[in-house]
This record gives sequence, structure tokens and C-alpha cells, in this order.
Amino acid sequence: MRSAIATVTALGIAAAIAPLTAAPAFAADAPAELTIPAERTPDYNATVINGAGESGYLSGWTQSGFNWTSYADGSTAPVVMPQGRTTAWGTGTDTLVLTGKDDVSVVQRNMKDGSERTVALPKGQRFAGTFGDVVVTDGTLGMSLLYWEDGKVQEKAVGGGGGEIHSLYQGNKDGIFVQKDLSGMTVICWLGRDGLARPTHLTAEQFDNGKIEVGGDRAVQWTKDGKATVWKTSDFWASTDQLTIPGYESSQLLGAVGDNVLVARRVSTGGQERYSSLDYRVVAVPLKGGPERVVLEKATAMARFKTDGTMLIGAVVDGHQGVYAVGSSLDVTKVRESPALASVPTALTLAQGRLNTVDRVPGEDGPSTRLRGVDLSVTGPLTAGPRTDRGADATGETPEIRATGDGRLVYRLADGTVKVLDEGAKPPARTLAVKADELRVSGRYAATHRQGEQLRVTDLDTGSVVYTGINTRTFALSGSTLWTGGEPGVAQAIDVRTGRATGKGMSAPCLMTSLQAQGGNVYWECDRDKSGVYDTVAEKNTELPAHQGALLGDGYVAWQKDGELNVTDLSGGTGTHKAGRPAVAEPGRGWTVDRFGGAVAYVDERGDTRVAPSGVQSAPVRVLDEDFPATVDAKSAARTVRWWASKPLVSWDLALVDLATRNTVLTATGQQARGQVRLDWDGKGGEVPANTMRWMTLDPEAREDVLTDWEDRWAPMVLPQLRHGVEMRPNHVELRRLEAEIQADPVAGPLYRESGATPIPYPDGSERPIRHSRYGPGWVTTCVAEPVTSPGARVMLLLYTPGASLVSRNPVLSAPLTS
Repeated sequence: MRSAIATVTALGIAAAIAPLTAAPAFAADAPAELTIPAERTPDYNATVINGAGESGYLSGWTQSGFNWTSYADGSTAPVVMPQGRTTAWGTGTDTLVLTGKDDVSVVQRNMKDGSERTVALPKGQRFAGTFGDVVVTDGTLGMSLLYWEDGKVQEKAVGGGGGEIHSLYQGNKDGIFVQKDLSGMTVICWLGRDGLARPTHLTAEQFDNGKIEVGGDRAVQWTKDGKATVWKTSDFWASTDQLTIPGYESSQLLGAVGDNVLVARRVSTGGQERYSSLDYRVVAVPLKGGPERVVLEKATAMARFKTDGTMLIGAVVDGHQGVYAVGSSLDVTKVRESPALASVPTALTLAQGRLNTVDRVPGEDGPSTRLRGVDLSVTGPLTAGPRTDRGADATGETPEIRATGDGRLVYRLADGTVKVLDEGAKPPARTLAVKADELRVSGRYAATHRQGEQLRVTDLDTGSVVYTGINTRTFALSGSTLWTGGEPGVAQAIDVRTGRATGKGMSAPCLMTSLQAQGGNVYWECDRDKSGVYDTVAEKNTELPAHQGALLGDGYVAWQKDGELNVTDLSGGTGTHKAGRPAVAEPGRGWTVDRFGGAVAYVDERGDTRVAPSGVQSAPVRVLDEDFPATVDAKSAARTVRWWASKPLVSWDLALVDLATRNTVLTATGQQARGQVRLDWDGKGGEVPANTMRWMTLDPEAREDVLTDWEDRWAPMVLPQLRHGVEMRPNHVELRRLEAEIQADPVAGPLYRESGATPIPYPDGSERPIRHSRYGPGWVTTCVAEPVTSPGARVMLLLYTPGASLVSRNPVLSAPLTS
């Protein structure tokens, strides 16, 4: 990229149509594609246990959905909610109770046979728990039990000696704990199917009943003094066991299993404590005393019990996350491994080989939206780099994202707000001062249109509007060139930097409703289901078959019809070939193209992203936009100059030229660049090296650019001089350090070691080739003197002469002078 000068030639408007046939001839198979597997994580929702029945168990949360899993074969099915229901409750049986917010009725569903019944709640009553086939309600007149008998719902008022009774929502298939407040005294009672709230000997306080869990036919209460008491649910007057368990504040009670009480101790520190998180270690404390034993190293603190006392809990065992059963002898058996859920892209954009996606990522709180990025290779076989997580936008929306081609992303929210995320930045993105219903981006510009308003182009660097046009929603942007549709069937190109028409134009045989532009091609759509691509160089249209969505690439157009993604070569060289079947047909949501010389990408039904080379010969690299002054005052302040390229560059080089002398004042080179070449220049050229000898021996600029023919003409002079200096001053720290660096250098090291047997060349009068930073290739003649008053010091003048070697005009010595 030695020149960024562009010549603009006026083009006339041509309307010649070269239609494709209705059934285009398809080329051979497309080039081999790359699959980027979706990130897959275990389903956290699957380890949230909310109920254990006779034939299966209930898992899940209200916000993420509930599932029922069979013990017999591990098969899992979602619990489909009837209208208005949001939450599923376990009952200790195969019956679930499904509730909503209306409190008018609940639904009982038998998960074994699929039958269900609706239970209307009495007026003034609300749902307060469930066990077995009983629904518990609470209201101003007290608690009631609802159950089926003789094909009808029966209501039974809860009795037991007066007082206010409130549900504690803890129980098994035979009953539930309730709290009774009577004359300032609090009692914990057990409520059975007979409707009687029978007092127990559990410790009761108005605001702290300790931790109570029911498993099988046993209940455990753990109070803040560390005392744990075990009862049979059939007899709460005489406890079966009492023991002391430390760690009350940082642990959760799970229940009694066999001869032990199981407790979940939180291992993770920091953050909010969540019983459903895999942040706990499950330990067993023997009922008869003795040291506690670790049962599960990583588990939740949510457990449910089968009727035989087996505990079900979410855990990770040997790296496998799932639901595990803990038996009476503390044996651990996997019931079901958590399925892996894919982080599925809901929007994607591809530019300059950079793929960015908005992923729906599974998590403990349900799915969240994250911005992810993957860099694709730009040379050689198509490969993908590591996936980078760029964070989440606080808006919670999943907008369609658009890549500018220079590393930035632009997207539009539902209210029209336009956001810009700079290269490498993480959300939140900055907000532009414009709002948009339609958005196009390229390089440093964003073109926007809002209904009833004028078309605007905003500079993404400054946020300022640089161009205001007519009120039209038919427009496209490619670099600094804006295409606008004004008259029916006609569009013209405008340079947004100057606001002037470029002289280029295009036409279509219909009223255009949408435009896309890339380089010399303009894609158009019309209100009569017509579409095509106008070639501004050949001045002709190529009409496309009917389709449901299309995106313009570099030398090709990708279009989707009936779920099939196709690629058409606009030059006609390879025809049309099938590219794949996106799971989502909408462009930008299920598939995209790299309009900067790249590939087609789509998301398949598994959530994997497939990247397919277009199979089309792309156009040569060209400059889409440039940002630098026409002239630069060498005395002026530092500045940045930029060029936007039409495709990724493997490497680049440029030169800044003094217009007065035509001499090159600065050369620069660079490696891979994706979209933008940027040069920061102080207006003065390069910095003087801090250590001339280090620069001459080790700096790539010196060896490869400035000191011409370095290995043969410069190294034999410089390296022996350094060796001599080290020998003369063996204790000089800087010389020793420089010598060590040279010895370790793969280029200079071998030459330095060879110089041990080389006479020291005397530099005075020698001539060496050089590339002058301002005047270009030439030669320097050395003039060396050693001041008498400064032993060891040396003055060296380099006299530059451009052009041919001086020795070509003087006798040539057959051997160098040595000392």
C-alpha cells in the first residue's frame, strides 16, 4: 500500500439487465467449510431438585422451566405449564401441583399417566403448600385442606386448638410443618391429612425456628446453638437422636440419611450465597458421634428425598455434573448426567475475518446474553482462534450487530438508540447522538435514517454528524461512499467527506426499497419482489432469483430461499452453489457474510457456527477510505494517518514523500492488519537510538533496512570492534551485557563468534552502503579521529553520498585496512 491516491471517474447510469435463470445452474461443491463448535456447558437447571416422587423427580426453576425425569431410564420431559401457571411443586408422590399468580385455582398433574385435575381455591384463600394429593390453603379465616373424594374437591378446615397458623412449606407425602402463634407463644405443629395441626417438641421461636428438613419418614431440626435433633414423622414427642454439629452459620441442613445427618458446607467464598449453586461440600455427621465424613466434594445445598429415605441432590462427581442418589450407607449413584446446553448465537456479523456473535448463554439464573468474538485465519487453511468473551450489555436486548470492518461494532436498540463498541472494548458501548430505524456502517462512518427525518452520516471517531441528506430509507454505505436512492429506480454515490456526488450512479428497473454496497457492486431490492446487483464498472445489472433475504459480499451475493443458503458469483465464473442450511433464515440472525473479501457464516440446528469460503475470486485489495492531510508540515505536531482496506492485509509498507524534494522522509512496514492501517508519526522521522552499537548489531531496522548488506558489509566491521572493546574493558557492565545479547541473537551471535579470528578493520576511510531516511539509497565514507586529550575516545563522522559507490570512481582496495 505505497499509495493511497484514488482517481475518481464519472460513470453514466446504465439499466441493461442480465437476468439469472429461474433455476440457476449450480456449481460443484463449495470449498471445505470450518465448524466452530458452540460452547456447551452442563444445564444448571437440571441439578436444581424440587421434588422426588415414586417414579421420577422434579427439577428446575420458575424462570428456567421445570422438568420431570424418570428413575427407570433417565428420560426427561419438560413440565408444560397450562395457561397462567408458572411454578411446579413436588408432593412426595408422582403428582405435581402447578400454580400461578392469580390464586384462583391450581392444577394437579399425575406425571406417571399424564392426567390432570383443576382445583379451585375457595374465595379469600391462597395456595400455602401441598403434600400427597392434598392442597393446603391459607386465608383470613384460617387454613384449609383441599382433596378429592368421590370425584369432587372436598374442603377441610385445619383445627388444633385455635391460634393463627401459617405454613412452613416443609414436609413429605404424609404431612407438612406449620407454625401456630397463640397468646404470644409459638409452636411448631405437624399437619396431616386429617386436618389436625398437632403440636411437636421442635424448638419454636417467632422469627427463628432454626433449620428444618424432612427426608423420608424422618425430620431434623438444627438450631443456632449447634444442636441437631432427629424425629420420626409419626412421633414428634420423642426424638430418636440428638447431636452437635458445628458450622451453623456457613452450612445448610440437608436431612437424615441412614445413620448420619447430612450437611452442605459452603466452600466458595464471596458473592451471593445460593443454595442451587455447586458451591458446597456435603458431609455426613454420624448420629452416634464420631468425625464427619465427606460424601460429595462439589454439590448444591438443595436436596429432596424419596419415600425410602434416599437423598437426591445435584453434584459433580469425577467431573460429571448431574443428579446423584445418596443411599443409607452413604453410597453415591448417578441418576442422570446433566445435558450439555449450547450457547447459541442469536445474532452474528463477520468482517475482515473477525466473527462476532451475540450468544444466548445458559447459566444458573437462566440464559443471559453475551458478546463473543473469534478471529479467523486470513491466509492458508481456514482456522479459528480462541473464543473471546467481551461481556454483556446492561440493556438485556439481543440486537442485530453490524461490523464496520475496522474492529468496531455498531448496533441499534429497539427504541432506535445507536451504540458503538470500539475495537477490543467491552460493554457498555457508547451512544451516538442520532436514533435510527435503518442503519448501515462501514469503516469510520455510520449512516442512519429515522422515519420522517433526513438521512445522516456520523463519524464514529468524534460522534459528530458529517453529512445530512434527503429523507430516504433507501441507502447503502461502503467506506466513505454513500449510495442514496432518490428518484424511482435511480441511486447516486456521494463522498461523505466532501458532501459532493462522485459522479457514479446506478439504476434498477423498479422502485428500489433497499440498497447494499461493497466496492464496485450495489445490491438493490424492489417493492415487487425484484432484486439484483449493479456492477458500476461494467455498468450492468445482474438480476437474482426470488429469495427471502440476501447479503452482498466481495464479488458475490449470498441469498436464502426456503431455508437453503446459496452463493452466486457475480462475475459468472463459478455460477451458484449451495452453502448450507441455517437454523434461522433471517440475515444477521442466522447467517452473515464477510463483505471484506471473506466467507459466509451460518448457525446450524445444533448451535454450531459454520464458516464456508465463498468459492469466489475476490477483488484486489483497494482503499475504501483514507484519513490524512494532503500535505504535512515537518515542523507540525504529531499526527495519526489511517487507511481503510477492503480486505485483511498479510503485510503492508508505505512511504511518506517530501513534495518539494520528492525524497522519502519516512518508510514504515507492518504485519497483518484487519481493515485499518494506522501510522502514528511525530513529523520528524525516527528517534535517535540510545545505544548506537546495540542498534547497529541487534535492531531489525538497522540490519534489514538502513545498513544495506549488513551481514557482509557492516557486521565484519562492527562486531570485531565490539569484541576489542570488551577485551580492553572486561569489567564494563554495559559492554558485557551487550555482548551477552549479541551472543544470544540467532543472526548476530554466529557472526560474532566467527569474528574472534578476524583482524580488527580500521574504519577510517572505509565506505559502506546505507539507506538514508530522507534521501534514500547511498553510501557513507567514515572519517575517524582519536582525540589526544581523551584516550580511548573516538570521533567518527559519516559522510553521505547518494547514488553510486565512491569506489566506483576511485581505485578499489583488494583488502580492507586493518589495525
